[in-house]
Amino acid sequence: MTIVGNLVDNAFDVLSGMTAADGARRVQVAGETVGDSVRITVTDSGPGLTPAQARSVFARGWSTKTARGPAGDRGLGLALVAQAVTRCGGTVTVEPGRGAVFVVTLPYRSDGTVVHFGQPALGDQGSEPAGRAQR
Repeated sequence: MTIVGNLVDNAFDVLSGMTAADGARRVQVAGETVGDSVRITVTDSGPGLTPAQARSVFARGWSTKTARGPAGDRGLGLALVAQAVTRCGGTVTVEPGRGAVFVVTLPYRSDGTVVHFGQPALGDQGSEPAGRAQR
């Protein structure tokens, strides 16, 4: 939820600032398995990112939005996406250019075996620790 939810939420935020003159507003989410991973792509038809913005977009506090909420809550969503993806042993990238394209790749095993993230799993000792992802 953290990963896809924040990417989709950001896409809708960007599109909400567009007018009819800016063209069609679209958000697309796609997923596919590729070998031992799942790839999730979130795209939008917004203005996109410059190469410099694409290099900084996952930094905590970075935002294209100038107004801050009451708690100064700008620049957290994409930082949380990057953090969650890293914890899962995956990667996240964004392509610069018109319309944002975020690509997340996460480990996935279709054979039902347990995929462990973070610290070494205790599952080998007969019990699965809380918070471990199971696929």
